[in-house]
Amino acid sequence: MRRSVAFCLILSILLSSLPASAQSELEIYCDYPGQIAEAGDTVRFDVTVRNLGETDGVFTLNHYCRVEDWDVYFEAGGKRIYKLFIPAGGSRSFTAVIETSGDTEIGEYPVTISVGTETLDLYVKIVKTHEGERGTLTLRVVDKEGENVKGAEVRIYNSSGIVDVVKTTSDGEISVELPKGDYWAEIVKEGYEEKRTESFEIKIGRTTDLGVITIEKKDYFVSLSCKIPYIVSYIGESPLFKLEISNLGKEDDRYSLRAENLPSEWGYRFKESADGAEISEIYIPSGETRELYLEIIPPYDAEPGEYSFVAIARSPNSESSLNLTLKLTGVYRMSIYSPYYSYEIKKGESAKITLTVINSGSGTLLTNIRPEVSAPEGWSARISPESKSKLESGERVTFEITLIPPADIVASDYKVTVKIKSDQLEEEEDFRITVEESSYAFLYGILIIAAIFGSLYYLFRKYGRR
Repeated sequence: MRRSVAFCLILSILLSSLPASAQSELEIYCDYPGQIAEAGDTVRFDVTVRNLGETDGVFTLNHYCRVEDWDVYFEAGGKRIYKLFIPAGGSRSFTAVIETSGDTEIGEYPVTISVGTETLDLYVKIVKTHEGERGTLTLRVVDKEGENVKGAEVRIYNSSGIVDVVKTTSDGEISVELPKGDYWAEIVKEGYEEKRTESFEIKIGRTTDLGVITIEKKDYFVSLSCKIPYIVSYIGESPLFKLEISNLGKEDDRYSLRAENLPSEWGYRFKESADGAEISEIYIPSGETRELYLEIIPPYDAEPGEYSFVAIARSPNSESSLNLTLKLTGVYRMSIYSPYYSYEIKKGESAKITLTVINSGSGTLLTNIRPEVSAPEGWSARISPESKSKLESGERVTFEITLIPPADIVASDYKVTVKIKSDQLEEEEDFRITVEESSYAFLYGILIIAAIFGSLYYLFRKYGRR
């Protein structure tokens, strides 16, 4: 503010000290010296100057603006100017351009311009402010052939560090809002040389267009990618990772394929299709992409857990690596086995079933294993042992189950179900028990029948002749 007052005083003193003839040599005027605008607008005033003197002259253009962050300059003939030649008796026109700032408060603001020693006050009336709003950055990224580059990262920085990261659209363009300030940008894209812009200023309510930025492809560049880099698989399976390999360089290239950081006893193979043959290298022309399948082969005794490793495509000129993770989980499986599933017993006897339980899963632990017997009413069962606390993968336990039918059982076929339960899962088996009459009952029957026939024979002998 003090500098503004000082400038006005100096300007007034200089003008008042000049001879009257010097002061009256020029006539400067503007038909519309007051304009209405929004904060952030650019306002243009058409100014005419007449040389009323008798000699030609070159006159310097100056301005005094009371708003610190407004820009004022002069244009004529499509160029910025700061001096004006006016022949004696002639006139010249130029444009005074005033770029207002977006955060200017509502109000009227004078701007004084001077041509030689003559001055003219112009007025800008701000009727709407954009204080607190942002400015906009736009640009377009193309390659050396002029083709739009999609997916290029535009990393925007200021003095404090990175501010924003924006990717270009299919048209190679970005449009991003930023706070007022000074910035610079870096253009990054796989397969291309990085490009840094010049510093630029973002103004409130205005668009800063950096125009077209050209980035150049590298001679050699390979990229490996995978849409699903984390897979969950069961122990005993050989999972497949579906990859894409792209030659983004300007030259054709051949790449060797490897997987590293796998456990030593694990295997792997690269294939061009899910059921294709194993390959160890691949040739890809410039600009083309191929599908690859990476099959991981864990051993059957692999432990459950997460395994991270790296897929690598390498040539003498370029290399790309890709982090992948395989999570192995165990398979819960229980097998039960008995040497016999059908038993024959006599009345008064019991049936003894031998049942072996195997943890046939992989990488899993079965806990609290116990048999449960479902038999007809009146039957009872004894189990030894009653339970097993745990079974590791591949371990087994044998249960002895004694089935005792009731004393008054009728000879017939009976179904008994034995269910093996654990905290994780359960299995069951059915057994057929055939109960037959005892041999003593058969003898008793024969004797009874013989007694009956003997009695009939006696009665017939005694009373038959009568």
